[in-house]
Amino acid sequence: MKGIDISNLNETVNIASVKSAGYGFIISKITEGCTFIDKYGRQNVANTKSNGLIAGAYHFARFMDKDRAIEEAEFFKANCPSNVDFVVLDFEQQCHGDMTDACLAFLDIISSIAPALIYCNPNYINLYLNFRITKYPLWIAHYGVSSPSVPKWGSYAIWQYSEYGSVPGVSGNVDLNVSGPNFNFKQNENSAAVQESSGSITSLQSELNSMINANLVVDGISGLATTAAVENFQNLMGLQADGIAGDNTWNAINQIRSYLADGVNYPHYEYATRWIQWRVGTGIDGIFGSGTEAKVKEFQQKVNSDHGEKLSVDGIVGKETWRCMFEY
Repeated sequence: MKGIDISNLNETVNIASVKSAGYGFIISKITEGCTFIDKYGRQNVANTKSNGLIAGAYHFARFMDKDRAIEEAEFFKANCPSNVDFVVLDFEQQCHGDMTDACLAFLDIISSIAPALIYCNPNYINLYLNFRITKYPLWIAHYGVSSPSVPKWGSYAIWQYSEYGSVPGVSGNVDLNVSGPNFNFKQNENSAAVQESSGSITSLQSELNSMINANLVVDGISGLATTAAVENFQNLMGLQADGIAGDNTWNAINQIRSYLADGVNYPHYEYATRWIQWRVGTGIDGIFGSGTEAKVKEFQQKVNSDHGEKLSVDGIVGKETWRCMFEY
């Protein structure tokens, strides 16, 4: 997913034009230090949300120690819109020594608003941060390379790859970004941030591999391949294909995993029926009619012939037919 980050230097931004150009997230500056409030920040966030894009908000740090970091965090928290999807510490100020404690103090405070990230470049990571900072995802700034260097983390949520971009709706140069393997921030139905746990993503990836042969690496990272597989599954289930594994998506998965008897002699369950229709290669409409019954019978006959099973060729997806649909 493509994104940009903007500040008062960009003045008024036409968010609708940015969206039309194919950008999916915008990160707006809100504050700097303990006194500066970006006069465009709150409106930029509001416009980003109203256009249906993922909205981030960032603070440009000026602190040199933990106490000042806490002051700046509280200042940012007091001025940041509460409906942002993620928040960022922009750590690129002149400093000295290990700054991990100060950065963690800042991030721990602002993470009460929304999931938090740290923005940094490879040189600053090596000079001023230790491995404890990897508690929070990374927005890496690294220009002029085919892929970013990511010390300590090894992966990233966002990569800022240029500071000289040209984007419709933005006057002058603008920073260009792309989401990375750890970009798990989505808008839910209430426009609040959703950051799925690695455990739930792992379960999701395993289910998608089993149900629709998604061929995902089960790594707990909700990257582009996982999002695309979720969208594919949602399309099959007749759901809004937004790539977000919300309640409806999991309801569909759980209904299929319940192995409910389905067929001509049983009540029909739409999600289970849709999956059965996909599995036997017939039209997918969630209605178990005569066409679906015929295809199920063909499947049962073929499994008996090819694998030596003894399924009843009755067009009913019972326990043994369910087993075979996943096994073969």
